[in-house]
Amino acid sequence: MSEQNIRKFDLLAGQLGVWFGQQLDPGNPIYNAGEYLEIHGPIDIEIFSAALRRVVFEAESYRLRFIEEEGRPKQYIDISSNWHMHFSDVSQEENPQNAAESWMWANMHSPIDPKIGPLFTYALFKISSVKYIWYQRAHHIVIDGFSGYITASRLAEVYTALVNGEDCTNGAFPPFQVHVDAEIAYRRSEDYARDREYWSERLSDRPHVASLSGSRAVRTPRRFVRHVESISGADSADIRKLARSLKTSLTGIAIAATAAYVSSITGEKEVISGLPVTGRSGSLQRRTPGMMANIIPIRLDVHPGERFSELTRRASQEVRQSLRYQRYRGEDIRRDLRMSGRDPLFGPMVNVMQFDYGLRFGEYECTPHSLANGPFDDLSISIYDRFSDGGFQIAFDANSDIYSAEDNSKHARRFVGLLEQVAGDASLTVGQLELLSEAERR
Repeated sequence: MSEQNIRKFDLLAGQLGVWFGQQLDPGNPIYNAGEYLEIHGPIDIEIFSAALRRVVFEAESYRLRFIEEEGRPKQYIDISSNWHMHFSDVSQEENPQNAAESWMWANMHSPIDPKIGPLFTYALFKISSVKYIWYQRAHHIVIDGFSGYITASRLAEVYTALVNGEDCTNGAFPPFQVHVDAEIAYRRSEDYARDREYWSERLSDRPHVASLSGSRAVRTPRRFVRHVESISGADSADIRKLARSLKTSLTGIAIAATAAYVSSITGEKEVISGLPVTGRSGSLQRRTPGMMANIIPIRLDVHPGERFSELTRRASQEVRQSLRYQRYRGEDIRRDLRMSGRDPLFGPMVNVMQFDYGLRFGEYECTPHSLANGPFDDLSISIYDRFSDGGFQIAFDANSDIYSAEDNSKHARRFVGLLEQVAGDASLTVGQLELLSEAERR
């Protein structure tokens, strides 16, 4: 098919933000999003490759291509299959896991030009006869974190069906046009005007946005420093129990804990956190890969004498209220408020991942591992609630321009300590919370 006959269409609002960000810094790999699954059993490589090729063909967002016409970005769906899955047998390496992870991180740190496809990389590593790793990376302009999850789920479903000789046509992804139609309808609706009014009023007198670094990011980072902490199954159970008793969710707890921590460290009486949301409405959109994720600001005032339980109740109410308006883009909020290019809309992002990764490839279970979730400016706090032992993992990803690895690690350990304290006694006031980690108190 000639280029003249290809149907080209405008980028969605979320894609535009990513496009312009990448164009400002073409060599920046921060726009890569990636994860890997450890599959605990032998994999039939030919069937796996066939399953993956089928899934990518279904998921039109992965096959989007981007061009400029008269200075404006356009996109179209590539009907070709010009890509391959990388396979590497590292089982004979001294440390197979490290060998696979080194390859993956090297790939994650390689920037992608949105105008040159494909915009994704897939790899399968043989770690041993009973363990494989499947890696997926894609540019944020074509997928978001939720897309990675539904892609992995569909791949497990198709692979299992093929292994068992069953039909795998049911459950195919809807076309990308679902997102296009939904955005057009939303921007023409009364909901769009209502949402714009809500955010303009809610943030018209927005407070100073503080950073735990004491500085302000002057650019989107090229690299970040990561520190991961684990919360035991017992402590995680206590946090879940607390959430139930307060009639909230893990997100409500996390937002309240972040506000309490940031306020205690910086002295700010109001804290605005960024909450990533799927930005999807309806079952069709939730079944369709694409870059639809949005980040909405969650504004909370913090009082040192207030009990953490009360702060959490208010945080939960604020989150529930804000989610009603989650389709209104953060980029549009900034425009409406006439914010300058580097003026922050929020401080740390708080991303609670509660995707059900109880996936099986054939009869074999898998364990997920996140590598990077895409661009951010200051600090990204990701809480993963998806592990078989019932525990949480908390990843602090910090802009390496304004945070050292040591400072980021301190913040992560202190934050986990705060969560463990309130899980044991939510009647503690914000001012009573001990912020030094156990190691720092020694």
